[in-house]
Amino acid sequence: SPETLTEGVTFVTVTYNGKTASVPVTVKAVELTGIEITKQPDKTEYFDGDSFDPTGIEITAVYNNGSRETVSAEDCTFSPEKLTAGLNSVTVTYNGKTASVSVTVKAIELTGIEVTKQPDKTVYEVGDKFDPTGIEITATYNNGSKAPVSIDECTFSPETMTKGLKEVTVSYNGKTASVLVTVNIPELAGI
Repeated sequence: SPETLTEGVTFVTVTYNGKTASVPVTVKAVELTGIEITKQPDKTEYFDGDSFDPTGIEITAVYNNGSRETVSAEDCTFSPEKLTAGLNSVTVTYNGKTASVSVTVKAIELTGIEVTKQPDKTVYEVGDKFDPTGIEITATYNNGSKAPVSIDECTFSPETMTKGLKEVTVSYNGKTASVLVTVNIPELAGI
């Protein structure tokens, strides 16, 4: 009759035509020998500070008896959790076995600025100093994020209004935007 082989069994008894013999066997436990990434995750490009997203990944466990089975991403850990610029792989761990997923992690960079609220004052006389009170400036980054910029971190050029001036340039970390202004020319008295 068939017997189930389990770890620790050292002999199997074989009976044929009334004859019996014991055959020595070695039964090994089924052990995990490694894991493989059999399908890459949907997302492999990230920005500095993002968390790894395993959506779409397929992980296969490989055993010493040649069997393979798909492993749920929830049963694995991914390291590091927060990605940093320049990193090129994430380590996947399942029951002490590891595999790597290739990723690209870019630095977050300023791509531009825009004036999102005009200053309170846009009409000047020749010789007046530019007044940024009320202005709102927003920075845009390569990861799609936007953030307000303090006017203390910006420069405004020119600072003094001149005849014919139509705009003041706002500069922040090498990026520029414009504020439209009107400069009135003072009338000469007595003419």
